Amino acid sequence: MAVMFTSHGGRCSVAAFASRLKQMPMHRTQISLEPDQYRRLGDEARRRGISLAALIRSLIDDHLGHGQAPEEDPLEGLVGIAEGTGDAVGREHDRYLYGPGDA
Repeated sequence: MAVMFTSHGGRCSVAAFASRLKQMPMHRTQISLEPDQYRRLGDEARRRGISLAALIRSLIDDHLGHGQAPEEDPLEGLVGIAEGTGDAVGREHDRYLYGPGDA
């Protein structure tokens, strides 16, 4: 019986998987996990049928993106469109909104 791996929606043999893995440049790293984190990651990896390392790479890509440049901030165009006096309105917004009072 051939052992098959499932990775990102595709299935392949152990030999094909090992061959693809050798072609991917990767950095080895070591992390410390709390016992509950390790258990939850292991449960999820087993549920998906992938290795713990593949799951962690997938979670990183999902959270941080796939190495693409960050999207342009839609609010970036607002920077600098207003004029002001230079007063510390942001830092002292309560005083500007509600007037002087007992702090």
